[in-house]
Amino acid sequence: MEPNLSEHIRSCCKDEASFNSVWSRFQQLMNRCSKAEKNLELLESAIRYDYDSILITELELEDPGPTIVYVNDGFCEMTGYSREEVIGKTPRILQGPKTDPDVLKRLKLSLLEGKSFFGQTINYRKDGTEFVNQWDIHPLYNNEGEITHWVSYQHDITRRKRAEMTFERAAENEFDSLVENSKRIQVDFADDGSIIIGNHLFRDLLGYNQDEIRNLTIWDLVHDEDQARFRKAMETNQNGGEVIHTDYTIRLVHKKGMLIDCALDVQRLTINGKTFNRATVDNVNLQKRVIETLEKRNSDFLRMFKSKSDFNYGLDVSDEKHPRFAWFSEGFEEITGYEADHFTGPDGWKKLVHKEDQNLVRNHIARVLEGKSSTEEYRINTANGHYIRIIDYTRPDEDSNNGVINRLIGSIMYKVTEEKEA
Repeated sequence: MEPNLSEHIRSCCKDEASFNSVWSRFQQLMNRCSKAEKNLELLESAIRYDYDSILITELELEDPGPTIVYVNDGFCEMTGYSREEVIGKTPRILQGPKTDPDVLKRLKLSLLEGKSFFGQTINYRKDGTEFVNQWDIHPLYNNEGEITHWVSYQHDITRRKRAEMTFERAAENEFDSLVENSKRIQVDFADDGSIIIGNHLFRDLLGYNQDEIRNLTIWDLVHDEDQARFRKAMETNQNGGEVIHTDYTIRLVHKKGMLIDCALDVQRLTINGKTFNRATVDNVNLQKRVIETLEKRNSDFLRMFKSKSDFNYGLDVSDEKHPRFAWFSEGFEEITGYEADHFTGPDGWKKLVHKEDQNLVRNHIARVLEGKSSTEEYRINTANGHYIRIIDYTRPDEDSNNGVINRLIGSIMYKVTEEKEA
């Protein structure tokens, strides 16, 4: 508290009695503010490892957008904005050219209906750099049950996305889905089976939204033939409180009627005096698909990553419409019969790549420009008038600055076949 504050307040009072009354009330208010600030710090500390950023806005959604009334330190760190710069503004200041309008449309429709929203899109920091923002937005209610504000819990998942892209290697959409859904799937339910909450992965697994899942019981989701043994296990758990592990498969029923083989770990928890069951679900169907997918790609990837490449190259993509080779490693001239300088000019890649495969290569480059590693098989021309088939594994240059990809690095494996030009 400022040392001269009491004197300032004293100067505003007509006498000592008035000062004592005002000063006493002022100290009470300061103590309340201090306590509220400590509670807020405690809350932020408790959820710091769950959320990078917390943002609270007023209710109004129409233009110019909801007004920001609170951000935590995590928001400032994540976006580069100070509190003073964003209070009174709209979260739309984080949007930019690559922000997905379809995601924003779904976000607005959910909030207009008073529903929570979970999603992700590209947002922009104060310095203009991109990051992948994952939202978890919920309504805040007053004592009359009316929505007054929206609270948005946010993650910067850029690194996670890049890690997933690196892990995928081939960067195929089907594998994106496998990686995303292989994370922990959980649902909380009461002893009578009523569902308290299922996380978004659980809802996605069974095809329900949050409102639908809350109107169901766990027994509505377990296949009829598996209910008896699961009920028996749950009754044992309620008495003993041990963790149940279903080493047998339980079939859960998708909203559309499909059966999903799952193994469940169920733990009985008591939080704030309320006891409930938390089930962690392993999707056995998914595990089989992951294994099959990995085995299918295993031989090609082992050859690509454990064998020595025939040659490497760097591709300058600072002008996305006209990528150009920056360099080739040793082995290029031996494989193609050309000197490297022959292809390092503008559109040199078109002279190297077989004309019928150039669209393949364009798409290959486009995937890497999105931050994904990519593998593609295509043909390149040789000096003797023939062409050869190669496998090209390409990744973004790790030295790219500020998340902007200016160069790609490729590793070429030569498939020992040679065909004459048609």
